[in-house]
Amino acid sequence: MMLSRYTHENLVSLLGYSDEDGESILVYEYLPNRSLDMYLSSTTLSWIQRLKICIGAVRGLEYLHNPSITTQRVLHRDIKSSNIMLDENWNAKISDFGLSKFGPANQEFTFLISHVAGTIGYCDPLYMDTGFLTKESDIYSFGVVLFEVLCGRLCFANYDDNRRFLSKLAQRFSTIAYRCLQRERDERPPIAEILKQLEIALQDQPLPMTMEGLSNDPINNSSENNHNIMEEMLSGPLLISKEGFVTKVTNWIDAIRNVAQK
Repeated sequence: MMLSRYTHENLVSLLGYSDEDGESILVYEYLPNRSLDMYLSSTTLSWIQRLKICIGAVRGLEYLHNPSITTQRVLHRDIKSSNIMLDENWNAKISDFGLSKFGPANQEFTFLISHVAGTIGYCDPLYMDTGFLTKESDIYSFGVVLFEVLCGRLCFANYDDNRRFLSKLAQRFSTIAYRCLQRERDERPPIAEILKQLEIALQDQPLPMTMEGLSNDPINNSSENNHNIMEEMLSGPLLISKEGFVTKVTNWIDAIRNVAQK
């Protein structure tokens, strides 16, 4: 029950537990809007809401990773959109600490050797290959979540159309997500930098923007065109393999690099 000591507005609160007659029950706060994965492929959430949800999740993860705040560094090990819960005000709360590991607080760098556990598609490929778990493993998983939030499924429209590729916000968003998915751990950004960049992206948005506002091209900014873009973006799978890294690596990485460099 060590996690009951960790309290943060972006972590699901454990209210109590019972261990009687051979049955163990954990009681958590009620979160009526369920989990983030329920909304990925719909237009229910605006871009501003999606960005705020990501910022909240990063703040929760930063709290877990920062041993100067917590008594030990917590490595979640199963960051994914279905483990980011949403309260009545759409605030993000990280949940499901069943696979979490604790690391010493007196070391700048924490790594643990463990049997590989996590969810296929979100799991750090280096962790899967070596069994070395680090806080950068959570960063990788969160990068996958960022791409899910960005586009629901497929994260780019066809190259052969004349519409704007992605909005400025989406370009900034994909740049952050792409860095999180670097294979080498030392190339993944610190959690504090991710938080800073997402907050900057939020500050740069003067007007509310929905998922239907992806195209900023005044010529092609009709609702019909935006609807077509969404259909293209959400029609295919996110290209993550069962081994924990992307399939069709060359095409996928090249496409994301093109977005990140614009």
